[in-house]
Amino acid sequence: MIWALSKESMAPHAVTFLNGAKEPKTLVGISPPNCQEVMTFGPDIVTPSKTNQSMTNQGVNYSGIIVPGVSAHRAFSLKVGNFTGNLGYICILYEESSMKGTLVPIPRPDLESFRP
Repeated sequence: MIWALSKESMAPHAVTFLNGAKEPKTLVGISPPNCQEVMTFGPDIVTPSKTNQSMTNQGVNYSGIIVPGVSAHRAFSLKVGNFTGNLGYICILYEESSMKGTLVPIPRPDLESFRP
């Protein structure tokens, strides 16, 4: 499964499968030495999670922030593992705008049944 920003997209996105887990903080305050507190993206949404694992309906899966104009991170791919049922996902940066979707798994046909 691949999510990619179009060349026209100017907004960052973050594909997030929560699988029933609590939503992480999108913004957190940090206090650098001798400075006022500043807001930054929460550490849980900045970088991808489980990048070398097949996705299941257990645990949270993040794309990290997909950034327009940064060719190294304009897309996110995820290997879909074995699970049943549909998986809902959100763009954690725009969830309030109802930017969400559903991954509907379709079983692969038994290729042996197609052999002559």
